[in-house]
Amino acid sequence: MAAPSKVTGIDIQLGFGGSVSGRVTAAASPGSPQSGVCVQVLPVNPTGTQGMAFTGPHGGYVLPNLKPGRYRAYFNDPSCLFSGGGVGGLAPLWYNGHPTRASANQITVTAGYPTTGIGAALRPYGSIAGTVTTGGHAAVSGECVTAIPVSAPADPFSGFPQPAEVAVSTHDGSYSLADLLAGRYKVEFTAGCGDSGFATQWWDNAGSVTSAKVITVGFAAITGISANLRH
Repeated sequence: MAAPSKVTGIDIQLGFGGSVSGRVTAAASPGSPQSGVCVQVLPVNPTGTQGMAFTGPHGGYVLPNLKPGRYRAYFNDPSCLFSGGGVGGLAPLWYNGHPTRASANQITVTAGYPTTGIGAALRPYGSIAGTVTTGGHAAVSGECVTAIPVSAPADPFSGFPQPAEVAVSTHDGSYSLADLLAGRYKVEFTAGCGDSGFATQWWDNAGSVTSAKVITVGFAAITGISANLRH
């Protein structure tokens, strides 16, 4: 039986990759490093190389071996939580301080050279909080409290409009709607999350969504959005 013939000339030339690095801090505490933040570098051209890393103890990260081209960087993606990344309470952000992929600054990666200084100063999510009471000012637990976006802000990664957020009042009547993207909302109070018999109302003491007041949420907590329920 004859041995197979020898095949030669099957060569490939590997190109040098580039790298992206930077540091992630908290905007509320200038210079405060944020460890465990998920950083994604996504190619503008679909044939590019996607990279993901997590920031270290000093807030730094490095993404090596990227194919030369243009990229956009996304910081603190909540979907990275399954991998142990993400920092709770801080809103995701595109480089350089932009809320959407389309508006993000593009980063150029060059073969054999590092691209440095691609960092972010993360700001907190917004939140809405208050208390729910009866006409006699007794606390009401089990009230559904819903923040409904007005001209809904887009999810930074997917671009889809943010859905309504729901919280339930606790034993002392308090509630908190956390992790809200910056935008404008109306708040609805309805029975059915453990309580019953109360009429639906909107903040501030409005009987319909049309007459409800708009709450503008930024990167901070808004308190005092409360309701005094009627049967």
